[in-house]
Amino acid sequence: MVQNDKRPLKTINAFKNQTASIIKLENFDGKYLYIIKYLDKKISQYLVESQEALNFYYTVLNKQTGIKISFVFIYLVIVSLLLFVSISIAIRFSSRFFRSINNLIIASSNIGKGNLDIKVPEIKTDKDMEVLNQNFNLMIDKLKSQQEKLIIKERHEAWENLARKLAHEIKNPLTPIQLTIDKLKSKYSEKIAEHEKNDFSKSLLIIGKQIKQIENLVNEFSDFARMPKPILKDNNLVSLIKDNIKLTGELDSEIAINFKLNKPEVLLNSDSEQLSRVFLNLLKNAIESVQEKK
Repeated sequence: MVQNDKRPLKTINAFKNQTASIIKLENFDGKYLYIIKYLDKKISQYLVESQEALNFYYTVLNKQTGIKISFVFIYLVIVSLLLFVSISIAIRFSSRFFRSINNLIIASSNIGKGNLDIKVPEIKTDKDMEVLNQNFNLMIDKLKSQQEKLIIKERHEAWENLARKLAHEIKNPLTPIQLTIDKLKSKYSEKIAEHEKNDFSKSLLIIGKQIKQIENLVNEFSDFARMPKPILKDNNLVSLIKDNIKLTGELDSEIAINFKLNKPEVLLNSDSEQLSRVFLNLLKNAIESVQEKK
């Protein structure tokens, strides 16, 4: 370069901390002037760093296409990963959500068909959906309870209607039967022989008593069918039983009822009339059972 150019050529060797200049001497054939100057170490360091930065820049410049491709690839990988994670979370959440909705739909369909034993599974899902499932199950329990009450009420009403009709049908012929007995008594009491009058009167009396018992039974049956609402208060069971024993003593004086008690008073919050009817029926059944066996 110096042979073809008259200008001096400058060189810098930062690694040796020196700069140099060389020029061809025109008046001296084949002669050159070469001057060296040593630099400050800091300047050399700055020059080295600048050179390295310049080299890196050109390296990057030469490889910018590859870097762009790598950047795009990394970007696509990160975006794909984020998309996959977000889709997975969305699918997991939506599957729980739609499973809860599907459970509600199935339960509603079963309720519509009258099946109140169905329950909505309480699975882990959104908090609001969990509350909805719990409230839905509570509603099913309330519906079931109301349905049972309605069924019981309908049965009671049906029983009351049946009992009233049955009592009415049984009670209707009792009056003409009683009238017929009275006619027989008045008509034949004078015509029957003296030694048979007593048996005749006893027979008519037994028939009359039986008719009275049937009438009482029908009345009790009818009363039971339209059971009044109980009037609850503290009643002494001992007194109730004693009173009913006195009443049933008239049914058969030959049967003695021995009432054994450990306490003079046993209080129970109850309806005195309904309990009295229970005790009276039990005692009558016991007496009638003894009479049948005798």
